[in-house]
Amino acid sequence: MKKKIALVALCGCMILQQAAWAAFTDMGDTRWDWARTAIENMTDSGIIKGYGDNTFKPENSVSKIESLILMSRVLGVDETKNAKYVSAAVEAHKTDLALYNTAYKREISYLMYKGILTKDDLKLYAADGEAGTPLKRYESAILLTKLLWNNDAGTSASAPTLSFTDAADIPAAAKPYVGFAVSNGLMNGMDENMFNPMGEVTRAQMATLLYRVMGNFPVTVVRGNMVSYDSAKQEIRIQDTDNTSKVYTLTTKALVRLDGTAATANTIAAGADVIISIEKSGTVRLVEALSPTAVETVSGIYSKYQNVTEGTQVYVRDPITSETKQYLMAGSVAIYKGSSGGRTIAELQDGDAVTLTLQGGKIIEIRAEDKKQTASGTVEDIQLLPEYKLTVKAGGTSTEYAVDPNVEVRKNGKTTSLADVVVGDSVSLTLVYGVITSLTATSRQQTVEGSIVQIVVDTEDPRITIREKDSTEHEYHLKNTAEITRNATAADVYALRLGDKVTVKIEGSTVVSISVSAVGENSTINGVVEYVNTSYGYIKLEGVNELIFVTKAKVTYKDGSTGMVRNIQAGDDITAFCAPTNGSYEATLIVINS
Repeated sequence: MKKKIALVALCGCMILQQAAWAAFTDMGDTRWDWARTAIENMTDSGIIKGYGDNTFKPENSVSKIESLILMSRVLGVDETKNAKYVSAAVEAHKTDLALYNTAYKREISYLMYKGILTKDDLKLYAADGEAGTPLKRYESAILLTKLLWNNDAGTSASAPTLSFTDAADIPAAAKPYVGFAVSNGLMNGMDENMFNPMGEVTRAQMATLLYRVMGNFPVTVVRGNMVSYDSAKQEIRIQDTDNTSKVYTLTTKALVRLDGTAATANTIAAGADVIISIEKSGTVRLVEALSPTAVETVSGIYSKYQNVTEGTQVYVRDPITSETKQYLMAGSVAIYKGSSGGRTIAELQDGDAVTLTLQGGKIIEIRAEDKKQTASGTVEDIQLLPEYKLTVKAGGTSTEYAVDPNVEVRKNGKTTSLADVVVGDSVSLTLVYGVITSLTATSRQQTVEGSIVQIVVDTEDPRITIREKDSTEHEYHLKNTAEITRNATAADVYALRLGDKVTVKIEGSTVVSISVSAVGENSTINGVVEYVNTSYGYIKLEGVNELIFVTKAKVTYKDGSTGMVRNIQAGDDITAFCAPTNGSYEATLIVINS
């Protein structure tokens, strides 16, 4: 059984859904045999829909606005692969459509973008008082002719000879379109050799007309990326989705759209997404392009360049995996060697360290350096997993470097390992193809005494905040292998308590050892505030005999936001981190839970 797919109704209609042919309860009559194949194909392809009650209503008239919506579907307005082009069309024609009160600006914009409709057409088919009126047969001839890219039919010097007995009733301006539709088998006469130009087009007839159009569609579509445009030869070269380079010749007849608006082919940048519509004769009818926006960089080892049909390919090797990849140069590429610009690709040497800037997948800039470089700065971050990386800050700029597994490390004049390099160290780096191969570090060493205000136990970046003797607070990185002792006994980070009196040794901005000398154990007390004495700076919890002094406490909320001691109120549920003192407690941190 075929599936049903929910869909929004057309203008003025009830909510519709795609219904399989067999589900239409009003199509069993043999009088609809003439339209049966067309309706089945059009509903299966999602071009025209059935109603929510599983009827097709073949005798219902099609409105002018509905006809435009159906035409846009034939051109792929709802196809995902066209979404960006549709968005560009809407943006390009938003001023034109601002004059019309319609919910179908997306579909109408797409028809204008494709060159099917003009501003004058909107007055006839989308304006208030016109959009909801039934489409007449002569109007359908005009629209179908335009849909088949034959807008020139209306500019014919002489109208065709039509043999219909009611030919005189066909508006003069419509006769060339009717002649085209009839001669190309899109439309037929009615009974008694009449065309019935003023007759209303039914849903069954529209399904048949669209079915005939799709069977005679005059263009094929090629998708790819812009490589180049030769203005002398009027040739556009693209690299299609099979990575095959192809050339197409443009004529004055060809329409060009860049980001939704009329343009010329020489304004399309290399790497742009391109769709080319080609008539059966081989003539390019429409070029659609979207400017490349995605910019990315690739670093590696330059190997060679090679001229190929598509242009110039550059070969770059990964310094870690040795994998080689090829990148195509855009039509215009800025090339630098060191600080010198204006270089050519032929001046680069095998083994140079290169950084490629890509736009739309094509090279727009190459910066090359000798394979061995140096750098210096301050360690800002250390990444341990999935691979060791250092982020070094110099002159306000942060740069992340990969580290060679066999890196040579010296710190404070001694040979050591990466494990001794900490955040805050000053470093001098030797780089080969951007990877650190040797590192010299120096640390500003200091010893600080104070009390613990906050501990963040994070496997990637543990931190500790110390309130020093002058009451200032400083946050330091905590080395994962920091040496910790408590009352002269070896301990770990989980043995640390808020309020502990500590002596810490710091290298750079990282704590490398902590000595806890506090006597007695801190306490964590949970409870509800019974009352607050602001004069003496203490609080009383329900069911707790001891008072808790809070004048020196840091106050936070459960969500991590910062509070003040004065924010504590009777009835608050709190957690107090305290140190015992003379039969009471002095809080170092209070968390307000409610």
